[in-house]
Amino acid sequence: MGKLWTLTKMDFSILTHSMSIGRSGSGKKQMAGLGLVGLLGLLMVYMSVVYSIAMGQLMAQYGVLDMMVPMMMLLAVVMELMFTLFAAQGLVFSGNDSDLMLALPVPAMAVVLGKVLALYLENLYMTVLWMLPVGIFYGLNGGPAGVGFWLRYLPCIVFMPLIPALLSLLGGWVLALTASRVKHRALVSNLISMLLMVAALVGAMQINRIAALILDKADQVRGLFHTWLLPAGLLG
Repeated sequence: MGKLWTLTKMDFSILTHSMSIGRSGSGKKQMAGLGLVGLLGLLMVYMSVVYSIAMGQLMAQYGVLDMMVPMMMLLAVVMELMFTLFAAQGLVFSGNDSDLMLALPVPAMAVVLGKVLALYLENLYMTVLWMLPVGIFYGLNGGPAGVGFWLRYLPCIVFMPLIPALLSLLGGWVLALTASRVKHRALVSNLISMLLMVAALVGAMQINRIAALILDKADQVRGLFHTWLLPAGLLG
């Protein structure tokens, strides 16, 4: 267990440092990586507050406030998948240190599991910063806000990062497989990254239309949200 935790911390540090640009191993790169992680956290909190206020007011007005939390969970999954897709490709499937790590006197399963846990921790970090404001504004708009709600809500936050983590692993495997079959790997990765950013921007601009569509088909969407597809079913 101690070796697994050490590997997880090492891989999480690699994920942090990979967000910065600079000479490998330099102190400036480490500080830049930590700064970008903090900036990402602030971005998640800001976007969560903005969307929570808008979603809460709209859904409370139409009497479907119970759909606010599942909807925000879905948005969080999409956001986290965008941020961790290439991290999964680089860390798990294309890591330069994979051969070295596998040569260490530790089980190969522990090496792989450490990478997966590091990816989960990155998603958990973003999930906590996104979902805590959601729970607060859900209560401020008339939703449950007592101890019983939070006792069900917090386990949702813990389990929810498994969804983007697993999806990013699948997407990272596809990207790594695609990159291994083409000549211009960097160009392909940059194009896919740009497409994801454009898709996110288009989706953000269409959020009002998406919300209207959900309100028109509230019963069907509610049934979909409260299934095993999202941990929202734990909320009852």
